[in-house]
Amino acid sequence: MRLPSRRRGYLGFPANLRLARGRRGHFRFPAILGLSASLGLAALGAQALGAQSAGAVRRLEIAIADLDSAGTVCMRGEGALPPSARVWLVQPDTPQSLAEAVPCSGPCVRRRPDAAQERLLPLRVLGGALDSTRLSIAIVGAHERPVLRGGLASADLDGDGTPERFRACTSAEGVHLTIWSGRPPTERLRWHRYYYLGYDVEPSCTAAEVRDPVPGTALGGAGPGSG
Repeated sequence: MRLPSRRRGYLGFPANLRLARGRRGHFRFPAILGLSASLGLAALGAQALGAQSAGAVRRLEIAIADLDSAGTVCMRGEGALPPSARVWLVQPDTPQSLAEAVPCSGPCVRRRPDAAQERLLPLRVLGGALDSTRLSIAIVGAHERPVLRGGLASADLDGDGTPERFRACTSAEGVHLTIWSGRPPTERLRWHRYYYLGYDVEPSCTAAEVRDPVPGTALGGAGPGSG
């Protein structure tokens, strides 16, 4: 049975999460998870980069992160993260949001039975601001930390001198998350994942946003396009 379509660009999760509504219709994490950006995200970022440079160099990893059914932020990683890892969470649906997180203990409760083979890694948010109804792009091992300017996030993730930018769009029943070197969606596509919502949404993607990167150019490993 096809469910009623949602409004354009809506990337929300089911209402049974029971999260408090904030200003302008956004939902925010409970206080234990969602912290104000005024907590000093820049200072946390400097500490994180120092900790990473003092330890072993970790390869760039990029994955989808979202809330599980218990309200925990979970990253769909390929392997375990060390306790010292810093994870940058970029929400690419405008206005974009940015937060920093670390691995934590405890299980992730799977939201989707079709994702039974995915490895879910629980995260604890340290600082920044996240909208709990939206998907995040989780980044580990970035060359530099992402920054927000004018409501848009950017970072030179691979150290080639060109900043990467982030984007989200919808197809008929899911969300396409992408990362671009240069201005999206017209310059160089570097990463793409698809997240199946399970209900109808109004499509907003261009043809360029539903493709995968050219072989050999993908950030964080080639990986499948589906999420």
